[in-house]
Amino acid sequence: MYSLDINFLKDRPEYKKDVPKAKAKKGPVIQDPKPIFIGAGAALGINFLIFGALLYLNNVNANLEEDLAEKNAELSKLNAEVKDIEAIRTKAKTFKEEADALATVFNDIKPWSALLAELGSLMP
Repeated sequence: MYSLDINFLKDRPEYKKDVPKAKAKKGPVIQDPKPIFIGAGAALGINFLIFGALLYLNNVNANLEEDLAEKNAELSKLNAEVKDIEAIRTKAKTFKEEADALATVFNDIKPWSALLAELGSLMP
Protein backbone atom coordinates (compact mmCIF):
# COMPACT_ATOMS: atom_id res chain seq x y z
CA MET A 1 0.00 0.00 0.00
CA TYR A 2 2.61 2.49 1.04
CA SER A 3 6.12 2.19 -0.14
CA LEU A 4 9.08 3.79 1.46
CA ASP A 5 11.40 5.36 -1.08
CA ILE A 6 14.79 6.12 0.28
CA ASN A 7 17.28 7.85 -1.90
CA PHE A 8 20.69 6.64 -0.89
CA LEU A 9 22.36 8.36 -3.82
CA LYS A 10 22.57 11.62 -1.93
CA ASP A 11 24.66 9.97 0.72
CA ARG A 12 27.27 8.62 -1.69
CA PRO A 13 30.39 10.76 -1.96
CA GLU A 14 30.80 10.33 -5.70
CA TYR A 15 27.22 11.45 -6.44
CA LYS A 16 27.19 14.69 -4.43
CA LYS A 17 26.81 17.72 -6.57
CA ASP A 18 28.84 20.80 -5.98
CA VAL A 19 26.30 23.06 -4.36
CA PRO A 20 27.44 26.64 -4.39
CA LYS A 21 27.63 28.02 -0.90
CA ALA A 22 25.57 31.08 -0.14
CA LYS A 23 27.72 34.12 -0.26
CA ALA A 24 27.44 36.65 2.50
CA LYS A 25 25.45 39.54 1.19
CA LYS A 26 27.08 42.86 1.57
CA GLY A 27 25.12 46.05 1.94
CA PRO A 28 25.04 48.58 -0.82
CA VAL A 29 28.25 50.42 -1.25
CA ILE A 30 27.81 54.11 -0.67
CA GLN A 31 30.17 56.05 -2.80
CA ASP A 32 29.03 59.51 -1.68
CA PRO A 33 27.48 59.75 1.84
CA LYS A 34 26.65 63.44 1.40
CA PRO A 35 22.91 62.85 0.58
CA ILE A 36 22.50 60.74 3.71
CA PHE A 37 24.01 63.48 5.86
CA ILE A 38 21.84 66.10 4.18
CA GLY A 39 18.70 64.01 4.75
CA ALA A 40 19.58 63.33 8.39
CA GLY A 41 20.31 67.02 8.95
CA ALA A 42 17.01 68.02 7.37
CA ALA A 43 15.13 65.50 9.53
CA LEU A 44 16.84 66.75 12.68
CA GLY A 45 16.21 70.35 11.67
CA ILE A 46 12.51 69.71 11.18
CA ASN A 47 12.31 67.92 14.53
CA PHE A 48 14.07 70.82 16.29
CA LEU A 49 11.78 73.28 14.55
CA ILE A 50 8.66 71.40 15.66
CA PHE A 51 10.00 71.04 19.21
CA GLY A 52 10.77 74.78 19.34
CA ALA A 53 7.27 75.60 18.10
CA LEU A 54 5.83 73.31 20.77
CA LEU A 55 7.81 75.06 23.51
CA TYR A 56 6.80 78.48 22.19
CA LEU A 57 3.11 77.55 22.03
CA ASN A 58 3.22 76.05 25.53
CA ASN A 59 4.74 79.30 26.80
CA VAL A 60 2.08 81.38 25.05
CA ASN A 61 -0.62 79.07 26.42
CA ALA A 62 0.69 79.46 29.97
CA ASN A 63 0.71 83.26 29.59
CA LEU A 64 -2.85 83.20 28.28
CA GLU A 65 -3.97 81.05 31.20
CA GLU A 66 -2.40 83.55 33.63
CA ASP A 67 -4.21 86.40 31.87
CA LEU A 68 -7.45 84.44 32.02
CA ALA A 69 -7.04 83.89 35.76
CA GLU A 70 -6.40 87.63 36.26
CA LYS A 71 -9.44 88.54 34.17
CA ASN A 72 -11.62 86.06 36.08
CA ALA A 73 -10.48 87.59 39.40
CA GLU A 74 -11.24 91.08 38.08
CA LEU A 75 -14.61 89.89 36.78
CA SER A 76 -15.59 88.42 40.15
CA LYS A 77 -14.59 91.72 41.83
CA LEU A 78 -16.66 93.72 39.34
CA ASN A 79 -19.61 91.35 39.73
CA ALA A 80 -19.54 92.01 43.48
CA GLU A 81 -19.54 95.76 42.81
CA VAL A 82 -22.45 95.37 40.37
CA LYS A 83 -24.42 93.51 43.05
CA ASP A 84 -23.70 96.35 45.50
CA ILE A 85 -24.88 98.92 42.94
CA GLU A 86 -28.05 96.93 42.27
CA ALA A 87 -28.74 96.77 46.02
CA ILE A 88 -28.29 100.55 46.27
CA ARG A 89 -30.65 101.07 43.32
CA THR A 90 -33.33 98.87 44.87
CA LYS A 91 -33.01 100.77 48.18
CA ALA A 92 -33.26 104.09 46.33
CA LYS A 93 -36.33 102.84 44.49
CA THR A 94 -38.03 101.77 47.71
CA PHE A 95 -37.18 105.13 49.35
CA LYS A 96 -38.62 106.98 46.36
CA GLU A 97 -41.79 104.86 46.45
CA GLU A 98 -42.19 105.57 50.18
CA ALA A 99 -41.64 109.29 49.59
CA ASP A 100 -44.20 109.31 46.76
CA ALA A 101 -46.69 107.44 48.95
CA LEU A 102 -46.20 109.93 51.78
CA ALA A 103 -46.56 112.86 49.36
CA THR A 104 -49.80 111.46 47.96
CA VAL A 105 -51.14 111.09 51.50
CA PHE A 106 -50.45 114.76 52.22
CA ASN A 107 -51.81 115.79 48.82
CA ASP A 108 -55.00 113.75 49.28
CA ILE A 109 -55.75 115.01 52.81
CA LYS A 110 -57.33 118.42 52.80
CA PRO A 111 -56.16 120.82 55.43
CA TRP A 112 -58.54 121.55 58.31
CA SER A 113 -58.85 125.17 57.33
CA ALA A 114 -59.90 124.28 53.78
CA LEU A 115 -62.40 121.77 55.12
CA LEU A 116 -63.90 124.29 57.57
CA ALA A 117 -64.03 126.95 54.86
CA GLU A 118 -65.90 124.58 52.57
CA LEU A 119 -68.32 123.64 55.36
CA GLY A 120 -68.82 127.30 56.17
CA SER A 121 -69.70 128.10 52.59
CA LEU A 122 -72.12 125.19 52.35
CA MET A 123 -73.92 125.95 55.67
CA PRO A 124 -75.89 129.13 56.14
